[in-house]
Amino acid sequence: MLGAILHAKNQGFELVDVVLQNASGHGVDLLFKTPKGYTDAYGKTITNAVVEAKGGAISLGALSKDTQGMRQGGLDYVGRRLEQATNWATLTPQARAAAADAFAALGKDELGSFAFLGGRDLFYQLNFTGPSSSAISAMKAVKIDWKFPSFLTQSSTPGSFKT
Repeated sequence: MLGAILHAKNQGFELVDVVLQNASGHGVDLLFKTPKGYTDAYGKTITNAVVEAKGGAISLGALSKDTQGMRQGGLDYVGRRLEQATNWATLTPQARAAAADAFAALGKDELGSFAFLGGRDLFYQLNFTGPSSSAISAMKAVKIDWKFPSFLTQSSTPGSFKT
């Protein structure tokens, strides 16, 4: 999870400090607020982001499907989980409100879905809906590069940095 949080924070996202999982562990891994005016990899302005964190995964194939064939990270899957979370009695009122806020953002097309693959330290934005029977194509997943912190600049010596 830490790698996913670091990658999201590197994009300027702020972690929403709530647990959005039911007693069985189903739900949304991580929820973030995006900076005002954040434009995603698909050219959309988003206000919220969810991240599916896959610790040891090395490919997007690690995003499993539920019993209805919806793949983790897909906007339909995320929407259903957020809508369910607004009613889970095991969640705090703050968590249910955060889920409702993110679900409303999805309804306004202002929710981004991301996946972190810890086995390769990769961060992707996802853009697919509906049942998925095939691999996730490049059209439906865009790798998000690490933004090198602006307060560091590369020195003239290869491999070293100065502040």
